[in-house]
Amino acid sequence: MSTSGGEYLLAGGAAELERLRLQARVWEPEAEAMLDRVGIAPGAHCIDLGCGALGILGPLSRRVGPSGRVVGVDVDAKQLAGARAFVQEAGLSNVEILELDAYRTGLPAQAFDLVHVRFVFAPVGRDGELLREMLRLVRPGGIVAIQEPDASSWTCLPPIPRGIG
Repeated sequence: MSTSGGEYLLAGGAAELERLRLQARVWEPEAEAMLDRVGIAPGAHCIDLGCGALGILGPLSRRVGPSGRVVGVDVDAKQLAGARAFVQEAGLSNVEILELDAYRTGLPAQAFDLVHVRFVFAPVGRDGELLREMLRLVRPGGIVAIQEPDASSWTCLPPIPRGIG
């Protein structure tokens, strides 16, 4: 994930890598449920844009099986090193990790059955660019899957008086 200046927004280092892996593990059941709902078939070609250190590479790999293909994309080399380590440790031979800008991957158009992002829209603010790239990458009839926080569901108890915060 890059900003308009091309710099990665999140801190680097081992602690950040582990935080992102933990976050991915915490959200993995939601990703599994989403993938079950949209029906990723064996043999599918899927891409996880902004995959960071783990993304949903494992759940995608399991669903597409040995005849399918999963591509994880991120711009941060340290995060990608973590993703590559995960792929190697887990023996995911159908997963490829690429250092590319999620907003302009340069990958062939209409090449994927599923194009996924999680927590990429909200922190960067380049929504139009990201959505255009997702739509460019997905094949006709394919799936665009976006997992983002929904601030409208956040509740503070006790309620915060108007004008504060």
